[in-house]
Amino acid sequence: MIPLQKICNAFDLGVPKNEPTRIYGGMMHDTWFLRTDFGDYAIKKINDQNMQLLENTLLPIHLAESLARKMCEKNIPTRNALSYGAEYFIIIEDQKWQVLPWIDGESIEDKITVSMSKKIGHLLKRIHSINPDFKGIPHSPWFGFSNEYWCSLLSQAEQKKSSWVDVVSDALPKLLHCNQHAKSVKNILTQQCIISHRDLSPSNVVWNKDSQPVLIDWEWGGLIHPELELFITAMYWSLSPEDGVNQPNFDAVIAGYGTNFTVSQDVLLAGYLGYLLAWLQFNMQRDIQSEQGDSTAVECIRYTLSMLSQLV
Repeated sequence: MIPLQKICNAFDLGVPKNEPTRIYGGMMHDTWFLRTDFGDYAIKKINDQNMQLLENTLLPIHLAESLARKMCEKNIPTRNALSYGAEYFIIIEDQKWQVLPWIDGESIEDKITVSMSKKIGHLLKRIHSINPDFKGIPHSPWFGFSNEYWCSLLSQAEQKKSSWVDVVSDALPKLLHCNQHAKSVKNILTQQCIISHRDLSPSNVVWNKDSQPVLIDWEWGGLIHPELELFITAMYWSLSPEDGVNQPNFDAVIAGYGTNFTVSQDVLLAGYLGYLLAWLQFNMQRDIQSEQGDSTAVECIRYTLSMLSQLV
């Protein structure tokens, strides 16, 4: 149950006009839509377990929201969480709740056009031109894990009889091959890094009524080589597990950015493989640690393996 009245009082949201409506599709947290006499809002239930599993990757909430605000001040179209005192969430009975303005628009994860892809490339270039100064942000573990660690995860999954054990076991030689590639480019892609969003995927973009992109969810933000993020973003907007890379969409992201790659695309691909492997590892851990299993994590595992199969 959502402690609706306490949330409305804390964030001064006004009087609810409807019961909160669950919004499906988020990979990390649970979200609801709420309409009040003051406006429309998204209520987010923070999943602390997921945050802990990604503690070396995700920004703490206060840093993520500070980054979003800095970007907003520089006219990057984005959304900021409402504040509660000095925090950007409220704790009610040991559960963190966050409130954000609702964006009137839609996320488009299929039927992506060349025009949309070009706008995303241009938006990424604007973000990279800002590069705000944040201290103490580590590099993310996107550059491979030990072979023993992968085998340990599989062993844990076998003990739990996870539904995905066989498909990951079959893919293990390919995963270890990708893992080695990711390790080999770490020294190159951890140089000359900047602070950016790092997850400019279709699910993190809302297209407003003027068909312009509005960026959400900065918790994945942090240090990244700008060309690696450009490559990852181009892949996000062009790659599907069924059809492979849509080259016109890929090229449109690069054209919108306005600068071509100086780093070898083989190196950038290896970095992208590491990015996918880190997401795979997180979801394997997430399902293993869930008492009843996590259907969203299982879906992400299978989807990520499909993406990897298109690339290797």
